[in-house]
Amino acid sequence: MNSRVKRRPIAILVDRSKDVFSAGALVGLEPDDEFLSTDSRRRLTPRLLSAYDVVVICGKSISLYRKDELAALRRFVRQGGGLMLATSTAEAERETGCPAKDQTANQVGRLFGIRFLSSQEARERLKPDVHGVP
Repeated sequence: MNSRVKRRPIAILVDRSKDVFSAGALVGLEPDDEFLSTDSRRRLTPRLLSAYDVVVICGKSISLYRKDELAALRRFVRQGGGLMLATSTAEAERETGCPAKDQTANQVGRLFGIRFLSSQEARERLKPDVHGVP
């Protein structure tokens, strides 16, 4: 007899409301008895988020969230919801001309003390020490 307790799948909201071109591969996560992911392009609301365990926001968007969406997302995370936030701010800077500080990922990141670097900041931090390490 199998004594394993059947757990419900982790409900994942893949928010593509600001960037429909990114994160599509995350919609069909396998195994589907462990992950139940939904592709959403709807506005983030407390009611929508309440059905999920994790929200995924990926991409190179410069479309910003509304204040009520940010409040809903902040509340969701503070109440124990998970957030996966991924981007390439440097790539978005090159493609759109929008500074990293003004991109969607940094707008959301600021809610939680996270900051994605600009391409200039990343280059400065990755400069080799020309004097060597003592």
